[in-house]
Amino acid sequence: TVGITNVTAGFCSEDAYRKRSTGLMTMMFAGQQDGYCGFMPGCAFDAPYDMQSIAANYMNKLYPCDATLEPDLQTAIGRLDAFKFLGLTEEWAASMCLFPLKTGSECFAVEVDNSRSHVGCTTPPCAAQGTTGAGSEVHNASSYRDPIDTALYEAIKARFRAELLAYNVTNSTCRAACPALAS
Repeated sequence: TVGITNVTAGFCSEDAYRKRSTGLMTMMFAGQQDGYCGFMPGCAFDAPYDMQSIAANYMNKLYPCDATLEPDLQTAIGRLDAFKFLGLTEEWAASMCLFPLKTGSECFAVEVDNSRSHVGCTTPPCAAQGTTGAGSEVHNASSYRDPIDTALYEAIKARFRAELLAYNVTNSTCRAACPALAS
């Protein structure tokens, strides 16, 4: 799920951030906003000599978010078909296994290094690596979940699960398709 990240009392209120960033990923998938919008949307920075404040103020001026837009979830979901591959961070090993099975490409050890191994997963390749467990993409204590972006994520997750079945992603097929996952 999608949650609020990088919000601290000195930068902006959680409510302001939530209001301006709700549905931002969906709008990006739908082509309504670019990837720079939302760097720290709606945050006014008080410390002009702090490098993070300077960078965020600069990005907010260059790439302002259009707060009047309504996220177009249907367009965003419709555009998922344009992606040849969609993986999930929390299903890293399964994603790294699915890619060569789906594309016929070679699997290299450097590609399977999980830089986010703290995030748990439930599919067989992860369980085989012992990486299951509690984990979250939410990097602060907020329990807020963006309902629009979460709906997009659920559509991505449903496609991912269907492709795991369609390409027969199992421990044995993963070892054959991507031996680097076994090590």
